[in-house]
Amino acid sequence: VANGIVAAEDLSDGLVIDTLAPGQQLTTSIVGNNVSFATEVNSADLLAADFFAGNGVVHKIDNVLIPRALTRSLASAAVMEGLMTLVSVLMSAGLTSTLTQGNFTVFAPTNAAFAAVDNGIMAQLTANQTLLQQVLLYHVAPEVIPFDMLNGTIPTAGPGSLVVSNSGALVRVNNVLISKANVVAQNGLIHVVDNVLIPPSLLLTLGL
Repeated sequence: VANGIVAAEDLSDGLVIDTLAPGQQLTTSIVGNNVSFATEVNSADLLAADFFAGNGVVHKIDNVLIPRALTRSLASAAVMEGLMTLVSVLMSAGLTSTLTQGNFTVFAPTNAAFAAVDNGIMAQLTANQTLLQQVLLYHVAPEVIPFDMLNGTIPTAGPGSLVVSNSGALVRVNNVLISKANVVAQNGLIHVVDNVLIPPSLLLTLGL
């Protein structure tokens, strides 16, 4: 939300727009007929402009804009959501600092999802940090993807890609339901999933 009325005729390339979020601004980019707005994290294209109301104007954009200055890290956001097992294994794998060095989407398994993993599989993962890192990074996309933009194949920071399927309001990743979406962190988003995702390339290694 801009701090004031900004109509389409007021937009120019490089225009910085103050928002109602303290200290947060949007930067306007105009290339040909394409108009977009950007934060330090992501951007959105203008789809339709100048829906005037009694006290302002609305522009339709194609993405959720996420401000950089949100104070909590992805790990802190996970803690706030009660995803303590995920935070614990991220620490064991040495990945908590890695997830501060870029913008990410994390498909975060619940505590119950980790508890449901076979004890023998968990023993293999905890005994082999490289293997654990590969599995955890398979839950991480190296870009910010809001829930309503999830579609098709998503490359991950681990071995392989995730496949998104949509069925009405339900969205699944590798056939695993997303039970909560768009948990916002300083440098990305968390979508909570109901199972631990195993990279297909590691199935044989893990005896699955």
